[in-house]
Amino acid sequence: MSDPTPTTAPPLDEVMLAMDVVDTLRAHRELVAKELDDEGRAASFADRVKSIYASQGIDVPDAVIRQAVEALEEDR
Repeated sequence: MSDPTPTTAPPLDEVMLAMDVVDTLRAHRELVAKELDDEGRAASFADRVKSIYASQGIDVPDAVIRQAVEALEEDR
């Protein structure tokens, strides 16, 4: 018998939030491309994305922003 190792999936609300961040970043693809060209500006870019959501009263964890940027880079 196989003993599958249980995996913990992120909560659905976190997944939905990450998908929304990816959509927002796709809408601003030109800005994203410019910002991601320089590694030194990556933190500043993440802060600006976070502030977009904060202005709407939504707290987005840094990990969700990182995942969204990675997904965008992979064109998911």
